[in-house]
Parts: sequence; C-alpha cells; structure tokens
Amino acid sequence: MLLANDENTQQYIDTRACDAIVIEFIGGEPFLEVDLIDQIMEYFIKRMIETDHPWQYNWRISISSNGVLYFDPKVQAFLKKWMDHLSFNISIDGNKQLHDTCRIFPDGSGSYDKAMAGVRHYIDELGGIMGSKMTLAPANVAYTFDAVKGLID
Repeated sequence: MLLANDENTQQYIDTRACDAIVIEFIGGEPFLEVDLIDQIMEYFIKRMIETDHPWQYNWRISISSNGVLYFDPKVQAFLKKWMDHLSFNISIDGNKQLHDTCRIFPDGSGSYDKAMAGVRHYIDELGGIMGSKMTLAPANVAYTFDAVKGLID
C-alpha cells in the first residue's frame, strides 16, 4: 500500500510529494519481533527495487525500544545490518529512581541499568547516535524537571 501511489493511497501518502519514508516500529517492545521486522524491511526494500520506486535510496527505519533485549544476539545483528538507515532510541524515563518506578521486571527490579548499558554500547561501540523518549504519567508528572535533568545528565 505504501508503494502503490494510486487513488486509494494518495489520501494518506503521495510518493510524488514525499522525498523519503520512515518506517517506524514502536509500542510494546519491537525487538520481541526482531526477525519479523527484518523480514518486513527486506520485503519493503525488495519491492522498492523491483518497482524502481523513488524511495529506494531515501528511507529509514525508526525503532523505539525499552532496551531490555538490546544485547540479544539477534538484536545486535539487526542493529549492525541496518545501521546506515536506522534511527534508534531507548526510552529512559529520567533518572534511575524515576525510571525504575515505571519500568520494572516481573521480579520487581528496575530496568534502568540494563537500558543505560544499551545506550552506552550503541553510542560507544556501534558508533550510533542515540535519541530517547520519556513517558510521563500522572504519578510521575510532578518529577518532570528531575526526569529531564536526569536524561540530559
């Protein structure tokens, strides 16, 4: 549908009016389906080449992750494979205390240290540029200043 550029799709996206496309995987944890995401991107690129689509040279993958599966070998292979076309971020909800109150494992422990290890590895070892997202909820909105400061630090 994204590549069709016909009367059914032009109300949503017009490839003549868009120089590039970003395919974004968010929500829950995208890396739970890293193999499927890889297959989707392989198929999408194959179809762009087959149709000589103008986006075949102008596309990006955007992924927002909680960082928990970052060090999984399949995720590492995916990141390395798509690095040149990847916009990637790990959500960090401010400082350790704030993050670990919202993002916890089933045993009750927080995920901040694991997420930050992924951030550092992506930047230091893979040479990536890291963005981030922060989730604010009614229970932690009063700590927005501290959260933003912690994220910047």
